[in-house]
Amino acid sequence: MTEFLLIVAFFTGPALNAAYGVSVSQIGPFASEQECQAAGAQVQAAFSDSAKSSRFVCLKRTVAKPA
Repeated sequence: MTEFLLIVAFFTGPALNAAYGVSVSQIGPFASEQECQAAGAQVQAAFSDSAKSSRFVCLKRTVAKPA
């Protein structure tokens, strides 16, 4: 079975490359990459009006079915 995990990084420091003010979160799993991408876009939209920013990536994961 294939699923997708949304990994989101939130940056709260003065610059995106700052070594502080970073939080990482995992959301999911999602059944398709399209669902995962849409969720990531929603997260970015939610933070677009704040001083914080976010970046996301969808990771494909294959899960073995139980025997």
